[in-house]
Amino acid sequence: MHTIGWGCSREPIMREPSRRIAILLGSVTLVFMTVCGGGSNSENKDLPPPPLPAIMSFTSGKSLLKRGTSTTLNAVFSNGTGNIDHGVGPIASGTPGATGLLNTDTTFTLTVSGAGSSVTKTLTLHVLQGIFEITGPLGQVRVGHSATLLLNGKVLLTGGHGEWFQPLASAELFDPTTGTFTVTGSMAWAREKHAATLLPGGKVLITGGLSLNMLVANAELYDPSTGTFTATGPMFTPREQHSATLLPNGTILIAGGEGAAYPYFLNSSEIYNPGTGAFLPSGSMVMARANHTATLLHNGSVLIAGGDAGIDGIRSSAELFDPISRKFSSTGTMSMGRVGHTATPLPNGKVLIIGGMDRVSYAANAESYDPSSGGFTTRGSVVIPRTNHTATLLPNDMVLISGGYGYGEYDKGIANAELYDLSSGEFAATGSMHAGKNGHSATMLTTDKVLIAGGYNWDSEYIPTAELFF
Repeated sequence: MHTIGWGCSREPIMREPSRRIAILLGSVTLVFMTVCGGGSNSENKDLPPPPLPAIMSFTSGKSLLKRGTSTTLNAVFSNGTGNIDHGVGPIASGTPGATGLLNTDTTFTLTVSGAGSSVTKTLTLHVLQGIFEITGPLGQVRVGHSATLLLNGKVLLTGGHGEWFQPLASAELFDPTTGTFTVTGSMAWAREKHAATLLPGGKVLITGGLSLNMLVANAELYDPSTGTFTATGPMFTPREQHSATLLPNGTILIAGGEGAAYPYFLNSSEIYNPGTGAFLPSGSMVMARANHTATLLHNGSVLIAGGDAGIDGIRSSAELFDPISRKFSSTGTMSMGRVGHTATPLPNGKVLIIGGMDRVSYAANAESYDPSSGGFTTRGSVVIPRTNHTATLLPNDMVLISGGYGYGEYDKGIANAELYDLSSGEFAATGSMHAGKNGHSATMLTTDKVLIAGGYNWDSEYIPTAELFF
């Protein structure tokens, strides 16, 4: 049996039985081509080829990226399906795709596939390892001052010492919306090495400190609504380099410090009640200490760690204050004695201890305190061993370590900063400040920037400017 087919030329073509759709008429099978031109190779060549994929643009939603942040990638393309590597995945033209958190420079590749071919385009995102930007200047150079974030987003700087090591009574406010400092009311007492604590109602409690070679028992309250200081208290014991911690019930724990009489280093504590404006004696610490850290834990207890004990050396011990019983009890011991260290409360409830020194060496390691076990665990090594620095928890689960002083070239003040990554437990260098400094303050602003203010280096240089880290 033979078949007869017709192409678009309408000329009959004799061929062998085929798989084409057929209608049987007696002994003759008529095969109709389902697509015109199917029987003519020459006419197939005249059809236009299918359009190839094309990429018009591949851009990032941010021009500057800070370590530990993410962004969006925007791709405009045609004639195909798009995909971006490094976990971004399939993407539609004109629809942004989100990256993960980026810690290093990363090159992304966009691949658009279609019509049996593909086209690619790359985009490299440079991750900035932190930027410090000059702001200010301060109204008064100051070292060893306090810095308190107010409820209105401004930062209150109080006291410290200025040139010739003279304690200051002055105070000033930093406004993050303008990047400027303005003078506010002055304290009744010039003081340095004091403590400042934000109260629930928005006022700031100033306690103790050193004033013209005299320890201060007086306390004052700063009212942001009036910009003035008023007397409160006083404390039972004059003290400097003590701690002042806001407790869950709204009272403030004043602990330790250096006193006016031998043996100088204090184990006493007292509680300030904002409702009555009075201080009351509380329990005694297990060990006397000054220049220690005090950190409020999630369970309401306060962790006291390290500190200077004079002839008894630098403390490696730690203790807990129970706000219910108002008693102190011993807890775990750090890997070494530390003074001039920092203690940063972490979102998981642990406390990160960084740096500091004993009488011989600067601490090269960090460790964390776990309230559930009552123990300390080593958490990596810092890039630069340092003391008298600051440590600030950032919104991206990193901790910024800035300033201080250390060995060799760093003995006059450190400009280098570093970041601790909570997820990896590692330290990495970040941007450098414009000047090496210690005795400065670091305050996390509501704008997600960190204000670095004041400070001094051992070249007898007071730092008149402030810096913002972002």
